[in-house]
Amino acid sequence: IPEFQRPLLLRILVEISKTPDKNPVVSKAVNTGTPEEKAAVAEALASRKDLGDEILAKFAEDGDIRLRLAAARSLPRDGRLAFLLKLSEDEDYEVRRLATISLGAFGKSNKEAVSGVMKRLGDPELLVRNDAEKMLVGNQIGEEYLKEIQGKYLNSDSGMASSIVVLGDLKFTAASQDVHKILIEENNDEVKRRALMALGRLGYFPSAKDAAKSAGSANSEVRRAAAFALGNLKDKETFEAIAKLANDSEAEVSAEALSGIAKIADPFFLDTVVGCIKKVKADYIVRSAAARAAGKIKGSSAEIQKSLKRICADRTIPVMGGGDEFDSDYARAAAAWALVDIALMEPAFAKEAKDVLAVLQTPLEKQNEKLQSSEALTEYSRQAEKYLNGEECSTASKITPAKAGMIINPYLKME
Repeated sequence: IPEFQRPLLLRILVEISKTPDKNPVVSKAVNTGTPEEKAAVAEALASRKDLGDEILAKFAEDGDIRLRLAAARSLPRDGRLAFLLKLSEDEDYEVRRLATISLGAFGKSNKEAVSGVMKRLGDPELLVRNDAEKMLVGNQIGEEYLKEIQGKYLNSDSGMASSIVVLGDLKFTAASQDVHKILIEENNDEVKRRALMALGRLGYFPSAKDAAKSAGSANSEVRRAAAFALGNLKDKETFEAIAKLANDSEAEVSAEALSGIAKIADPFFLDTVVGCIKKVKADYIVRSAAARAAGKIKGSSAEIQKSLKRICADRTIPVMGGGDEFDSDYARAAAAWALVDIALMEPAFAKEAKDVLAVLQTPLEKQNEKLQSSEALTEYSRQAEKYLNGEECSTASKITPAKAGMIINPYLKME
C-alpha cells in the first residue's frame, strides 16, 4: 500500500473494526508508524466511545502536538477522564481548549470534569476561557459549583471576567453584591461590560444607579451593556439615562436601549420612541427597535401610530440622488407587529391596523411602484393578522407576545 494512503486506510480500519486496539496493523502503527499514521489512529479512536482509552492516554503524553490534539478531542468516557484533565493544563492553548470542551461533555454529574473546566476560567488564553464559560453555562452547573466560582475565581485577577459571565448567565443571585462591587471598583472596560450584563440578568436593582453611570462611558460596548442592564432593572430614576442611550451615536447601543424601553413600557419614553422612529438616516435596526418599543407602551400617541403606518406602507428613506425608498423588511415587519400590539391594547385601533396589514398582503403581481412587499414580508403580515384575530399562526414556531416583532431576517425562514 502506498505510504500516502496508509493514514486514511488506518482511520477507516479503526472506525469499522470491533476491536481495533487489538488489531496487529493498528498496534504497529501506534508503536512504529509515521506521525501521520499515528494521528489517523488517534483521531479515529477519539471519535469512538467504546474503546481505545489506553492508546489515547499514550498519545496524550506524546511530544507531537497532533496526537495530543486528537486525544483532547476524545468523546467522554470514564477511562479518558484522567488524561483529559491533564491535557486541559497542556502547554498548548488549543490542546487545553479542546480538552476543556471534552471535559464539558461529561456533564454536570461528573465532579472531576466540572472542576477541570472551572479551572480554565482563569486560563491565560481568552479562547479557552470562553469555552470554559460555555461548557459550565450549557451544563447548568448547580449551586455548589457556583459557590465555589464565587469564592475561588470571582475575585481573582485571572478568573474574574469569566466567572462574572457564568454567575450572571446562571442567575446566581447570591453573587449579585460581589458583581456590583466589581462594577464600581474595576476600571477594565471588558470587566465592566460583563458585570453590567450579569447585573441585568441577575436583576439586582441596587446596582441601577451605578449602571446608569456607565451610560457615559467612552466605550460603546460598555454603553450597550449599560442599556441592557438598565432595561432589565427598570429603575425610574435611571429613565433619563436610558433615553439618552436610545439616542446614542452607535446604532447597536441605541437599539439595545430601545429594547430595554420595550421591556419597561413606560409612557415616559413616548417622545424618545417617536424621535427614533423618525430617524430616517439612522441604521434600520434603530427604527426596528423603536417600532417594537412603540407597540409595548400603553397609551401610544396618534403620532406614533402614524409613524408606524408610514414605515409599513410608504417610502420614507431618502436615497442618494433624490427620492425615497421603502425601509428594510426588518423595520417594516417590526412596525407591522407594533401596530398589532397597539390594536390588542386599544381595540378601537384594530381596523386601522388591519388596513395596513392588508396593504402589505397585496399579491406580488398586483404591486406597483407605490408598494413593494417581499414574499416573506407579505406572509409575515398574514401571520400577524391571524394573531390579531386570535387565530392559530402557521409559522414554524407559533408567534407569541414574547416574540413580538422579533423577525430576524424576512428573507430567511420565519421563526
